[in-house]
Amino acid sequence: MKIVKQAVYKKFGPTLMSEHLERDFDIEINKETLRQIMIKAQVWIANPHRNKIKHTTREKKTTYGIMDQLDGSYHDWLENGET
Repeated sequence: MKIVKQAVYKKFGPTLMSEHLERDFDIEINKETLRQIMIKAQVWIANPHRNKIKHTTREKKTTYGIMDQLDGSYHDWLENGET
């Protein structure tokens, strides 16, 4: 836990932390086991996505169902501008 609590590894998740422990310190530990240890030591939050702010739906426009067709082209595309 001394290694896990170091400032360099503070924001690492269990998977990345287990890879760094194996690579840097030759300590092999399963990522799930490390996750449980980190949760008990209060280094890792179990589910950070749980407290996400949900966006509220906006009100529908009062002109719902009305379709406007606009032509912003300066070119005579159809029959030299004749209708």
